[in-house]
Amino acid sequence: MLAACGQDDGPDFCGDHALFHGQHQNETAELVVEMSAQGRIDSSVQMLYAIAGEAATNARLGETDNVFRLDTASACSDATVEVESDTGTVLANYASECGADNELKQVNVLLFDAFPELDEVMVHVTTPVTEKHFVIHRQCERAIFRWR
Repeated sequence: MLAACGQDDGPDFCGDHALFHGQHQNETAELVVEMSAQGRIDSSVQMLYAIAGEAATNARLGETDNVFRLDTASACSDATVEVESDTGTVLANYASECGADNELKQVNVLLFDAFPELDEVMVHVTTPVTEKHFVIHRQCERAIFRWR
């Protein structure tokens, strides 16, 4: 019996994610974080509640610690949270006051810990000085910046 290994010339899921993203885009959660020049941070998460069931999804998204953690130069106020569900999706909105002189250093996405059933999150972060868009996928080591 003869066996051999060879290099796979097929596309890499993480490196070539743009080839695959359209196939599952409708099942992907989306996190939007926007910081105004006045230091207000408005965030939202939209996802299918079929991922964990409507009641469980609503409850988990009602806790900011299940969704994200903001690393800022100085502490922000506790977020106000509103969660609503409709026709298969849940939309959660969060608002915090952080102060006009504050700086958003990093957004830590915690959704994978709260939702083991979730595989991918599209993230959009906007501040007065920058804008970033990327995808985080459970099986990829790094954020994916070319996903469209």
